[in-house]
Amino acid sequence: MQNHRFFRPVLAGVLVCVCCLIAGAASAQTGGQWYKGDLHAHSLHSDGDSPVETVITEAESLGFDFFALTDHDGNMNGIPTHWDDQAYASDMVTLLYGVEWTTGQGHANVWAATPFDYTPLWTANQNNDAEAAIAEAHAQNALFSVNHPAAYLCCPWEYPFHDGIDSLEVWNAMYRIPNFNPWAAGQLWDSLLMAGRMLPCVGGSDTHQLEDWQSSLYGLGNPTTWVYAGDNSPRAILDGIKAGRTAISYAPDAPRLDFTADRDNDGRFETLIGGNLPGTGRTVTFNVGIADDDGAGSSGAAATELNPFTADALRRGVLPLDSILGDIAEKMAQHDRSDGIRIAVVIKNNKVIKAWAFAGEPPEMTFTDTTRDLDYYRVELYGKPCVDGPVEQLLYGRVLAMTGPIYVGFYDPDTAGGMNMYFGNLHSHTAYSDGEGTPEEAFAWARDVAGYDFYAVTDHAEKIGIRQWRDTGDQADAFNDNGTFVAMRGFEWSHLLAGHINVYNTDWYVSSITRPSLWSFYRWLDWNDGLAQFNHPGREPFVFHDFNHMPRVADNFFAVETGNKDIGNNDGEYLAYYPEALEAGWMLAPASNQDNHSLKTNTHRTVIVAPELSRAALLDAMQHRRLYSSDDPDIEVIFRQGDTWMGGTVNSPADGSPVTFTIAVKDDEPVTHFALKDTGGNVVAEKIPAVTTGTLQWCPEVPAQAGGYYVQVTSANTIDKDNGQAQQLAVTAPIWIR
Repeated sequence: MQNHRFFRPVLAGVLVCVCCLIAGAASAQTGGQWYKGDLHAHSLHSDGDSPVETVITEAESLGFDFFALTDHDGNMNGIPTHWDDQAYASDMVTLLYGVEWTTGQGHANVWAATPFDYTPLWTANQNNDAEAAIAEAHAQNALFSVNHPAAYLCCPWEYPFHDGIDSLEVWNAMYRIPNFNPWAAGQLWDSLLMAGRMLPCVGGSDTHQLEDWQSSLYGLGNPTTWVYAGDNSPRAILDGIKAGRTAISYAPDAPRLDFTADRDNDGRFETLIGGNLPGTGRTVTFNVGIADDDGAGSSGAAATELNPFTADALRRGVLPLDSILGDIAEKMAQHDRSDGIRIAVVIKNNKVIKAWAFAGEPPEMTFTDTTRDLDYYRVELYGKPCVDGPVEQLLYGRVLAMTGPIYVGFYDPDTAGGMNMYFGNLHSHTAYSDGEGTPEEAFAWARDVAGYDFYAVTDHAEKIGIRQWRDTGDQADAFNDNGTFVAMRGFEWSHLLAGHINVYNTDWYVSSITRPSLWSFYRWLDWNDGLAQFNHPGREPFVFHDFNHMPRVADNFFAVETGNKDIGNNDGEYLAYYPEALEAGWMLAPASNQDNHSLKTNTHRTVIVAPELSRAALLDAMQHRRLYSSDDPDIEVIFRQGDTWMGGTVNSPADGSPVTFTIAVKDDEPVTHFALKDTGGNVVAEKIPAVTTGTLQWCPEVPAQAGGYYVQVTSANTIDKDNGQAQQLAVTAPIWIR
């Protein structure tokens, strides 16, 4: 079944010894704080050299706030024995329950707040099925994070980067030079970010040895992952990772970078790392600071701004660190040694756009930039790590710290807000009126052949009797299987001149024979509290008396067909009546139905947005007009304003500030155009997306004044092609502003 959970998998983004105190950003980081820890380590339960007790003691001594022991599942035959080790406990450090999902095609960490049944993930391991492993992890309320994805000694990630991946280990101790080289995970991460993926970054020491030779080169906390969370509980830490509120430092006592943005130009830097800024063409102010391990901060001397091209050459390894630091030291009269010089760089879309050098106490750095959709910004800190020996210096490279991105106009994994998209048909006929087959055959075909999530049999009321009405209801109840397939009974009131209207959720039916006028039918609809839809407007000459608005039944009507049979939105014939009905005063969603009189279908669909696939949930969504009409059988569209979905009403902001909408789309065909329209069908804002496939987001603004706005999404008809049109349209219900 097409049980669409709008990109539920979460789409996610891959992502000194500084004895200096810090320069903290003037941000509005309220409701949480930064916590540090290590998310990747091993014990004797797999291939580490130390018992669990020793590893936990070491984590405590480093001052970690959280820690995950992630022994290899293969070494434990798929049973996480380290969880049952009595030593896996701490009064000082929050412990996550982790396992390293280990195959010949790649490794991944799985973290959860509590122990869980690992059996399904072990089965996916044995089948080399990463997608199944991701799904099983999410079913257990765990996160799935790809490890050392560009590794060169062992096990790079060779599976596809499925949407459900929750984070990417961009800094691993064994591969800890996150600069530009053939094995740098940072290059892969940036390529995924450039493709519109929101993938949080994490680091992991991947520590195997606390006693043997590797321990002289690195250990727990090399690197350290920082997570911004509401508290230090396991669930809060995992939620912080999932939200992308992460940063990485090369050691537990090394400073972390602080990066924030002023979302609404009010002087407060309220958007943290992992945040998603709305809109194209905005001028946004960003703030870069450096915080010590307890989050304290202070302002220092002004930084020296560097040429971004020079900094980008340093980042890519074209220019050596020592030569650049030496040149800077000569120009900085207050500092004559290059060892203490740090360079902060801002990376936008895989290129350095701003860079500063400073020595001693770090300053606070701000900059402004004009944003566009699918821009991302992140920060890296360069310099010499405070470690002894040339080998350690070489292994650490030039990067001291890095942040996850701040995004602009990306698809936000939380945008769906627990809602799903269900695809089906609200208008069909059987041989009980003038169609084909019985209701039993129609529901079976709709479920098993057409692949609908929901299906309504709506025979013409003028052609059915009591027996047929009752049998249709019995068959709908028999086929209705909440969670799998929703079957509904309705009827079509069919007037030769006024028009045809479908009615749902009533115990009885009425025909144009017994209710021969539109007004008498409206009275019956009001008395029986039915849900109603205007069908194929304009096919009958009076067009519902020109959509004359009747307040008495305004709450009963939820939709008007903009697509019917082979005529879809892209044809325009019925779509033209949609703004006409809205301007007449009706609050309606658009629907695209088959009106099939045989057991055949095309690609047009009515899409209902609901928290679950049940009859009650779908009827509730219909009543609240959470629908859209689509020529495409699987395009997923979100249209929201805050917590209010399409079909809802919001209040105009009291301060007169603009109203910002969130529009997100997922499709397997190229999306070529977005249009925000008012209820008169006029385009008030539009966008041609830079990236046309996958998950797209747009956040247009409108003035704070009363009115209604709906969305029209255009996609290329490259796969379906069943109606000969070059393009397909999806049209949403409006959101009204009062």
